[in-house]
Amino acid sequence: MKRIIYITSVIAGILILAYSCKDDFLDLQPLGSLSEDVLTSQDGVESLLISAYAALDTWSGWAVGAPWESANSNWVMGDVYSDDAYKGTDVNDQPPINPMERYEHQSDNPYVWSKWAAGFDAVSRTNDLLRVLSKSDEVSGELATEISAEGRFLRGHFHFELKKIYDNIPYVDENAESFYISNTTDAWPMIEADLEFAVSNLPDDPRNGQAGRATKFVAAATLAKVHLYQSDYAAAKPLLDMVINSGKFALTPNYHDNFRISGDNNSESIFAYQASVNGASFATGNFGDILNFTHTGGPGGCCGFHQPSQNLVNAHKTTEDGFPMFDTFNDEDLKNDQGILSTDPFEPTTAPLD
Repeated sequence: MKRIIYITSVIAGILILAYSCKDDFLDLQPLGSLSEDVLTSQDGVESLLISAYAALDTWSGWAVGAPWESANSNWVMGDVYSDDAYKGTDVNDQPPINPMERYEHQSDNPYVWSKWAAGFDAVSRTNDLLRVLSKSDEVSGELATEISAEGRFLRGHFHFELKKIYDNIPYVDENAESFYISNTTDAWPMIEADLEFAVSNLPDDPRNGQAGRATKFVAAATLAKVHLYQSDYAAAKPLLDMVINSGKFALTPNYHDNFRISGDNNSESIFAYQASVNGASFATGNFGDILNFTHTGGPGGCCGFHQPSQNLVNAHKTTEDGFPMFDTFNDEDLKNDQGILSTDPFEPTTAPLD
């Protein structure tokens, strides 16, 4: 009897040892997680694409910082960081912007790292889409090509936003297997490749007639802008001509229509983020720009940020022929009514302006 028990124990031990030599049991899907295999249906792929579009807001939760630190408009990284605007409000309101305005910021400034984190979170969403799309049996042919083109347009756009701000960035595609990707390779060629694919494969009109989806002309305008940032005017001009000659865009009769709700997605709008202000959360309504108001009483209940500078006003001067005065526009301040009471007489300048 003891011998039988001993033999049985030996056999059990061998089986356990043999099983333990394999590590398959370690590959378990975490409970509550969403598997990519579940998303390979057409509905799943389309949902991933919408998620990538949602990242145009450049904020995906408090894990990537406060929404105003990575605002879609780049009003801090662009206007305040340059000479177009002042931070505004008072010195103790959003103090991390103060050193940025003076070019004294460090890498731990929340406005620096939040924009980086939000930007690469957006890139990650496009790569999730493209990776799952390549596995899908339900999405193929022309539809797969168009979805891929939308995804690659967005990926090019997100990398472009990061490139404009940080310059030396890693370019991350759907085949990346590591978080450690070198930023020593220039990202411009990869950004251009994504946008060129989009120009070649996107339709002339938004898919399903849905405003806010990328089209051939949206991609062409973005690619032209990429070339302009590199001073490659010869490459940009035919793309801009394509957009202009498409007949799909035109200046509105009233400039202010561009800033009214009734003017959303008008003929002057080439590509516009579509905010769902009636959604489940107020955070879907372009939350990143909640502080971007030059007067008190904005949606955030404050604050007087983003005040235009005299330099910006002066930059609107032109020559008699209507050309910008690149070198001399700031020699003398343009006449303005700052400090003049509304009851006092004031005659606006008669100098030629843009």
